[in-house]
Amino acid sequence: MFAKFLWRIKYLDDEISQYKSTAEKLMQEIETWLGHKSNQKQSQIDFLSGRMEEYLRTREIKSMSLPAGIVGLRRQPDKVEVTNAELFYEKADAGLIRKIPETQEPDLKKIKEQIKLTGDVPDGVDVVSQESKFYYKLN
Repeated sequence: MFAKFLWRIKYLDDEISQYKSTAEKLMQEIETWLGHKSNQKQSQIDFLSGRMEEYLRTREIKSMSLPAGIVGLRRQPDKVEVTNAELFYEKADAGLIRKIPETQEPDLKKIKEQIKLTGDVPDGVDVVSQESKFYYKLN
């Protein structure tokens, strides 16, 4: 009788494996379908967003409040880049360097603060202005 039980258990285990295999194939097909549909819709969103951004930029409008939401251009903060690390480390104040155990790296936040306070850009550092970033908010 146990032999029949074992045979039945093996048969049921095989069925479970078949269900798992079928489910994995279906999930892969669904993920592929979802990715394709999402890409299509995201392309449409990107196109429409691009048109709205172009409209705002050409007319130099910062934001517009519309019945369906808000569109606008959000100013991005200037970005600080250390272009010559050796020169920077050679001439930088200790307060502009963040110490990480076993390593050192420029503290971009403090460098930015010092530039705002004094207006002086440390040697080996460039300030790169960033373009305004387009955004929209749906109601």
